[in-house]
Amino acid sequence: MISAQTIKTQQRGAALVIGLLLLLVITILAVAIIQVVTLQERMSRNLRDQTVAFQSAETALRVAEDAINLGNVTGSPFKFARFTAGCTVTLSGVTHTGFCLPSSNATPQWKTVSWAAGSTASVVVNTPSPPTGVTAPRYMIELLSGKSQFIVGKGCSSAVFRISARGFGPNNAVSTIQSVYRYRVPSC
Repeated sequence: MISAQTIKTQQRGAALVIGLLLLLVITILAVAIIQVVTLQERMSRNLRDQTVAFQSAETALRVAEDAINLGNVTGSPFKFARFTAGCTVTLSGVTHTGFCLPSSNATPQWKTVSWAAGSTASVVVNTPSPPTGVTAPRYMIELLSGKSQFIVGKGCSSAVFRISARGFGPNNAVSTIQSVYRYRVPSC
């Protein structure tokens, strides 16, 4: 018969070592899973912020296109006096902002103007109102080509504009989009 003292001397603590190794592996796996989940959450938040910024810019772009279609940009009769190199002009006591002539150098206006709040180079779009804590989107319109004025009844006239819109989202997300828009005199 084996005595209790003989059994005690044969045990070497393997269960403790194996248990600690398993605990270490489980801890490493848990930390890795937490890091993956945290990364995916950040990616989701960034995608949402960029989506809000893009939708905001898209809204500004559509508002600018509507302004061109309604004659709010060119005035009536259709003259382009509102377009200047500085993107702002005062006509008959009314200040018009965000209407730019093409840049004299190779850099387009939308790359050089200030998009900051209070800038006279772009137009703020407040309708619909942006989400709480998000800056309102802005747009500017560059006249790319066109006659100095449209003369109705003397052939069709058109002008080409580059509309640049910048939208803002939460956490400093920014999206800039553009469209080239051709306006044709409605009576043609």
